[in-house]
Amino acid sequence: MITTSTGVSSFLTVEQVAARYNCSVDSIWRWKRNGEFPAAVRIGRGATRWRLEDLIKYESKFQACMMVDGTFLLEIPAFMDQDDTEESL
Repeated sequence: MITTSTGVSSFLTVEQVAARYNCSVDSIWRWKRNGEFPAAVRIGRGATRWRLEDLIKYESKFQACMMVDGTFLLEIPAFMDQDDTEESL
């Protein structure tokens, strides 16, 4: 596995991506299948990963605002259905 200078893996599993977006693994696969999410990379037989840099670039397309407590509230992507938005709240 390749890591960055900060020790963070530059490839993420579908479980790690789902945790990053606080959604289900099925949602990640659905967004990918619908073409609404960065493309995954096959790194071997039965091994699919997402490049961290692709996810960061994807995230930069969304507006963010800072909450009073210093946390960030990301704009919910339009392709997320109602069930997905309720999971993340």
